[in-house]
Amino acid sequence: MELRPEQPELARKKVAGPVLTGIPGSAELVGFELERGQAGTGETVGFRAEWVLNGPPPRAHFGIALGPEAVDAEYFARRLVPEGRFIQGFPVLYGLHDIGVSPKGTVYEQRGQLIIPTNAPEGKYRVGVGIGPPHAEQYAGWVEVGDLRIEARPQPRNGP
Repeated sequence: MELRPEQPELARKKVAGPVLTGIPGSAELVGFELERGQAGTGETVGFRAEWVLNGPPPRAHFGIALGPEAVDAEYFARRLVPEGRFIQGFPVLYGLHDIGVSPKGTVYEQRGQLIIPTNAPEGKYRVGVGIGPPHAEQYAGWVEVGDLRIEARPQPRNGP
């Protein structure tokens, strides 16, 4: 048996899709997928983001927003971001160390978990992704990447 230094979970040989959002000349989001399309309040839903690097990894965050089905991605930027509700931020390519420019035909895969807010009203939500500077909560380039149905779940109680 031979040990190999490569980390296959980080880079995937795959034809990159069209750029969804990103920072020109740096990182481009070319794929986003939730592990499931339905969850209860207080649960987590895994996601996979696929990035192409055109330069060194940026100091940037991407926000994942849950917006009511009746609104579009522009609503995420105008209304949800300033209120800071139903938005979760993740550093771009967090945990992927010593990576460089994406070889042709390779995307870097980042996995994470979205936490469904306990106060989210039941219903269908549009999922949007935007990108911005670290810790600023000022995301731009919002795109819709899918839908998620949220069901209200009873919350656990501590004590009697």
